[in-house]
Amino acid sequence: MTRFAGEFSPIQLSSGASGGNYSAAAGAVDIGNSFSAQREKAPRYDQLSATAMSTQSDEKKAAMNAEADVMSAGIQSLGQAKSSQMTAQASIKAAEAQAEATKSSAMMGTFGKIASAGLSLIPGLG
Repeated sequence: MTRFAGEFSPIQLSSGASGGNYSAAAGAVDIGNSFSAQREKAPRYDQLSATAMSTQSDEKKAAMNAEADVMSAGIQSLGQAKSSQMTAQASIKAAEAQAEATKSSAMMGTFGKIASAGLSLIPGLG
């Protein structure tokens, strides 16, 4: 066996029992006050649940309002586009009718000039 310099003796542990008066300490603690303090600081699950339900309801309302706004804007845009399309088509038809009338008027004027010129060539009419 190997020896080290000096002598070592095992540590002596005293018993785990001390001479304290634990029953006196237990009397100093009021269990009712401890429970009340814990209960007072405990989370209010009923209030948390009510707040969560209210928040969820507000979120759903906001989502529905946003969806309604988007649909309304879409319908309004569609109406404006259709109105613009109808106005453009009416303008095109009016322009075509005006062009046809101008063309007819020009043709009639030309026929009138030709007829007038032709009549002037016939003796006794012109």
